[in-house]
Amino acid sequence: MTTADNLSRRILTIEASLADALSGIKSVGATQRVLGDALREYSNRLGGVEDLAQDTNRRISALEKSIAEIKELLVQALAR
Repeated sequence: MTTADNLSRRILTIEASLADALSGIKSVGATQRVLGDALREYSNRLGGVEDLAQDTNRRISALEKSIAEIKELLVQALAR
């Protein structure tokens, strides 16, 4: 037969266990927030790097076109 003291101890044990579990869940939540913030920052920086790469590619293409035009002018001048 279960006594009132035994039931009280069981309830206190369950409450303590629930408090521990809730603390663990809160820790996981905080970790997830930090991870989410880090991923958002990484994504923002990556977007900036992609923009820089595209700008660099456009500039290189313009340089290649200019070099091709200079080469063509040199070929024409030497052919005279």
